[in-house]
Amino acid sequence: MRVGVCSYALPWTIGWDGWHPPEPFEPEDLLDLATGLGAEVVQFCDNLPIDGWVETDLERLDRLADRARGAGVSLEVGTRGLRPETLRRCIRAAQRVGCGFVRVVADEGDYRPDLQRLRTDLQAARPLFEDAGLAMALENHDRFLAEDLARIMEASGGWLKACFDTANSLGCLQGPMESLRPLLPHIVSLHLKDVRARRLPHGLGFLVEGAPAGKGAAMLERIFAEVAGACPGATAVLEQWVPKGADWRATSDAEIEWLREGWRTVRAWRAPRGAPPPEL
Repeated sequence: MRVGVCSYALPWTIGWDGWHPPEPFEPEDLLDLATGLGAEVVQFCDNLPIDGWVETDLERLDRLADRARGAGVSLEVGTRGLRPETLRRCIRAAQRVGCGFVRVVADEGDYRPDLQRLRTDLQAARPLFEDAGLAMALENHDRFLAEDLARIMEASGGWLKACFDTANSLGCLQGPMESLRPLLPHIVSLHLKDVRARRLPHGLGFLVEGAPAGKGAAMLERIFAEVAGACPGATAVLEQWVPKGADWRATSDAEIEWLREGWRTVRAWRAPRGAPPPEL
C-alpha cells in the first residue's frame, strides 16, 4: 500500500477556521515537504484544492503533476459537497493528474443531507463518475453510521468506494475498528489520523484531541495492517488534528514536527522486522 500525506495534515499551516497564516503553504510547498519525507502520495483536499486549476491555470496543474511524477509521487484530488459542477471539475483534475478516484466529504455548508437524500444525490452523481471511468471515494464523516454507508456502496455497482478516516466516525460514537469492519471491502483511500480521549477535570465528559500518528488511541498500526492486507491497491495518507497554539509560527512548527514524527512511525510499520529505522 502506497503511503503519503494529505493536505489535512497541515490545516493550520495552510489556513483554517479564520486563521490566515502570513506565509500559507501552497500546493507546491506541500508536495516539496512530502517529497522530502519520502512520500509516495499527496492528496489535495478542499482545504488546499487544485481542481479549480482545470479552469483557471491548467499549466500550473500540469507543472505540479510533472513535478510529482519526476519525484515518484502520485497526486490525488479531494473535495467537499455533491454539487455537479464541483464534481465535474474534480473529475477533470483527477483525470489530468492520473488519479482513479475523487475523495468526497458529502457535507458542505448548509448542505447536510439525511441518509435518503444522500442516496438520491449520489445516484444523480453516478453517471459523471461512470462516464469518466473513475470512482467516488466517499469519506465516513461524523454523522453517518459506517454500516449505512457500506450498504449504499454495496448497492452502487462499484463506482462508489470508501475513503476511511480513522477518527471521523467518533462523531456518531463509532470507534475505529467498529467503523472499519463494514467499510473495509470498499476502501480505496485511508486517512491515518490519530486521536486520544481524556476525561475532563470535572469528570463529566471527555475531550477528544489529536495525537501524532501511533501515539494516540485510534489503533492506527492495526488498521493500517488490515487495510493493507484487504485492499493492497488502496493508498494511505496522514492527517492530523494539532491543537492551535499561541501564534501561527508555533502552530505550524508543531504541525510539521508531528508530521515528521508520524511519518517515521508509519514508515517503520512497513519496514522488515529488525531493519534499522529510516533516516530523515
